[in-house]
Amino acid sequence: MNKTTMKEDFDQFCLARIESICEGDVGHEAFQEKSKQYYHFRDQLEALWQPEIIAYLDALEKYQVEAFLYIYRVAFEEGLQFIKTK
Repeated sequence: MNKTTMKEDFDQFCLARIESICEGDVGHEAFQEKSKQYYHFRDQLEALWQPEIIAYLDALEKYQVEAFLYIYRVAFEEGLQFIKTK
């Protein structure tokens, strides 16, 4: 398998997995509380009407998702390597 294709496939798989986990956790009380806190904080900053802060928060959220994607990809690649050597 082409390494680039494998990376892209892992990225897509991990993204779908993260979305699935998030969808499953949406009804979870702890998730709802964290989400409520996040948006409350975001609303307070938005009330200050500083668009650069909102853009920063959006970027921060994006980087967090990308970080999870990277962690999943590396873990799955290492898992595959482990399986191949056994």
